[in-house]
Amino acid sequence: MVVLMPSAFDTGRCAVRELVEDDLAQIFDVYASDPAYLELTSGASGEPGRFDLDMLGRDFAVERAMPGRHLAGVYETTSGEPVGVLDWMEENASDGKPWLGLVLVRADRRRQGIAREVVEGLLDELRGAGADSLRAAVVVRNEPGLAFARALEFEPVVTTWKRLASEEEMLVLERRL
Repeated sequence: MVVLMPSAFDTGRCAVRELVEDDLAQIFDVYASDPAYLELTSGASGEPGRFDLDMLGRDFAVERAMPGRHLAGVYETTSGEPVGVLDWMEENASDGKPWLGLVLVRADRRRQGIAREVVEGLLDELRGAGADSLRAAVVVRNEPGLAFARALEFEPVVTTWKRLASEEEMLVLERRL
């Protein structure tokens, strides 16, 4: 089922909107604030964790070329300050379901409920578009990511492997809407 939904929404405290190329330099700081995440998921030239603005630009171009894929900045409504990144796809070709890709909050803004708020906002958008579930894949050794998914009532579906910075065991989870 293709779920067509807006590429922007508000949660009250945060505005989530599709990134454009001019946003990348500013949003890069969100990624750079989490070296542990980059160590787990990124790397180039044999250097785990290596991630720079050019690499973000490449990832941005690849995602823009994929129909139904959204890479959005999360901005504080009052100040317009970037506080996170949210990535999702309307329909994964492998199973026809919407998937959550990335939820990343700037390190100095964590533990304030921002990630929960924007994912709940995305879930509301998906419900409104007629979706019945949302899937996500989390690196098994990403304990904070797994704890977050479980707190949002995502349930395990299957375990798989994916090449990130290294070959990683992934847990596919699903949240029924």
